[in-house]
Amino acid sequence: MKIYYEVIEPYLLFGVGAWGNRLKLKKIKDSQYSLQRRPLIKITKAYRTISTEALQVIAGVVPLDMKAKGVFGKFLLTTINKEIKFGSKIFKWEDYETRLDPHNIHPADNISITYDTHKPSGEEIEIYTDGSKINDQVGAAIVVFYYNTEIFNRTIRLSDFATVYQAEVIGIQMALEFISTIGPWNKINLYTNSLSELEALNTFKTSKQEILAIKNDILEMSKEKPIALHWIPAHTGIRGNETADSYAKKLQRDLILKKLQRNPLNNLKNAIFHVQIQIWQESWASSTTKNGRHTEKLIPVVSIHTKTFSHFIVEFLSGHGRFPAYFVRFGRSLNIKCPCGAVGDTLKYVVSCPFTESMQKN
Repeated sequence: MKIYYEVIEPYLLFGVGAWGNRLKLKKIKDSQYSLQRRPLIKITKAYRTISTEALQVIAGVVPLDMKAKGVFGKFLLTTINKEIKFGSKIFKWEDYETRLDPHNIHPADNISITYDTHKPSGEEIEIYTDGSKINDQVGAAIVVFYYNTEIFNRTIRLSDFATVYQAEVIGIQMALEFISTIGPWNKINLYTNSLSELEALNTFKTSKQEILAIKNDILEMSKEKPIALHWIPAHTGIRGNETADSYAKKLQRDLILKKLQRNPLNNLKNAIFHVQIQIWQESWASSTTKNGRHTEKLIPVVSIHTKTFSHFIVEFLSGHGRFPAYFVRFGRSLNIKCPCGAVGDTLKYVVSCPFTESMQKN
């Protein structure tokens, strides 16, 4: 399945931003089913007579047309800034983060903010930032020390949908706001345990507006008060870090709420995924065709999984295998009966056939 998700599916969806507007055409849907069908048969080792609908459910893979609609919808929302409707849910581009196009930024404006792993010395101004998420409540905090004496702290609560990464970014922004209130200084040390944020600042190119803004602010402020960024490991007994962490976890409802105007893109991806599963489930449960009805009795609820079933289990789940009923159905035999006298279909051999009684017990 790893090859399917990392190679085959991206290949089949390549350029969906260009042809995604044709996804409503039945011809496109049929083509996608056909393209998806071959690798799934290889993966599951199912008979080629199995319906595509049952094959997708057994393999635990979202139908390719639904996947394509989700990818195309995300493209329209994040790149074209266009409102989309997916299933019954409406997604507005104003509600989600937008990415900067690095190619629209002049190379001379691509800057890198370096950091090191030096531990606090207890000298001059040292600022610690932290972000926390507890019980779906998100907070960010900073604490400022001057020669090991706490002189300032601030904690804010973010929108509940915010991520810890966003809280860490807000923490850096709060630190810069504090730095902007003081006059020229020899050196200001800023400590954080968010390595991902420091790496984002250290990378020349960025697609996030807030990271670019932080870079520019640090560059401008450093002209009068040099700012040095440091990474410190979390929960290692460093006083400033532990203090900032404790402040960030104080998420009382009476704290000032800083509303984030945009959801993180991960939330968009998850929301689209849940709609895909909902649409897939409704289609699977309400299908008016006979395709996959045997499988639907055994797997009534669709799901994404990476299980690899044996060939015999797939025969049972699909109803397509070396059984009298199957051979009669496809014109390979005239005798539908098992030697025991009953109709020789899949369920019969698994549940009640006397010839497979020992296997039934296992």
